[in-house]
Amino acid sequence: MKKNSEYRTEGRALTKGKILNIFLIGLVFSTLIGIVTGIGGSYNPVFEEGTLNVINPGNPALAQLFNLIAVALGGYVTYSHTKMFIGVSKNEKPEFEPILTAGIKEQPVNAPLLSVISGFFLGLWTLLFVIPGIVKSYSYAMSSYLLVNEKTLGPVDAITKSRQLMNGKKMQLFMLDLGYLGWYLLSLFTFGILAIWVSAWHQTARTLFFKDAYNVK
Repeated sequence: MKKNSEYRTEGRALTKGKILNIFLIGLVFSTLIGIVTGIGGSYNPVFEEGTLNVINPGNPALAQLFNLIAVALGGYVTYSHTKMFIGVSKNEKPEFEPILTAGIKEQPVNAPLLSVISGFFLGLWTLLFVIPGIVKSYSYAMSSYLLVNEKTLGPVDAITKSRQLMNGKKMQLFMLDLGYLGWYLLSLFTFGILAIWVSAWHQTARTLFFKDAYNVK
């Protein structure tokens, strides 16, 4: 494993000339999730402010349906984002159609299942206390990367293998993430514009870390 400073330096260099594509692809994904979530929210019951009196009963069944669609879409987005940054880590410029459709084409079942299962496990750990939930999130951090690289791997197997690969490496990844905190705080003074660059640097550095942990080129 390299030093975190090396991952940050290399990650920043690899994003040159690719920021616009990364941003636009992310914007498409966030817009889609926002639309689906918004539609689902419109079917939730509406209560009178400060009371339990129902003004509009909504349609709970449709609300749940759109919640499930949002979860599935989140799984596809995570998969596609991971695939995009694997490409960036190889100095490839992200192309829209292959990235936007990657999750649906390559892992139509496992991508959303991984999102649901990992979210469920993390929720249980977080119920115990916040710290165990954070630790487990780093244990599962390689699961989406593994799903991209090993097409025959199931979601539970991806989580299990991620736990094994992250054994003894969780603190280094945490410190790698922590190194970007100052940049994200600085982004607040640019109305979030700087975060477009910072998030790309961050995710590329994380991918380089994962590639070393997984020992792939």
